[in-house]
Amino acid sequence: MPRQSTAHEMSMAFDKYANALTVLDENHRMIHDGFMFTGWARDETVAIGAKFYMLLQVPAHTFPHLQIFEVNADGAPLVYDLHEGTTFSSAGTAVTMFNRNRNSSNAAKTVVTHSPTVTDEGTVIDLHYVPSTGVGQTGIIDQSTWGEFVLAPNTNYLIGIHNDSGQARDITMNIGLYEIGPDN
Repeated sequence: MPRQSTAHEMSMAFDKYANALTVLDENHRMIHDGFMFTGWARDETVAIGAKFYMLLQVPAHTFPHLQIFEVNADGAPLVYDLHEGTTFSSAGTAVTMFNRNRNSSNAAKTVVTHSPTVTDEGTVIDLHYVPSTGVGQTGIIDQSTWGEFVLAPNTNYLIGIHNDSGQARDITMNIGLYEIGPDN
């Protein structure tokens, strides 16, 4: 016969924000538990043939799940990729990672920056091409295209957006990740 749940375990299933007994999918639960974070960076003048980078520095004992990746640009073609094992001489500018549960005080442990000085991109582990379809075309890539990556602790990752179009581009990239590990 299965063990019956304790009153404490039952109270854990009662969501204080929805004020109801709830069943949540994993991503939704990560938001409610205060472990889902999002951030973005923008470069309004990515030159022809240039790359716009976002660096993720994953600390020990942290297992970020990269869930959302979106690129918005005022034109294409663009190539975006994800690298593992990146080395750099300067981390760049900090990207604020916002907790998706605005009632939680949890902060992301993964350090995210943009525009780092990269000495070695590392190994490409994912690559996508956004073709041009004409004037004013906007490339939008999201998690339904990229899928989830569980990132390794003590590892640097680099997201690169390559401007392969014939003019400077205004590019924004957004990421979303949740973090789990022995501390949470």
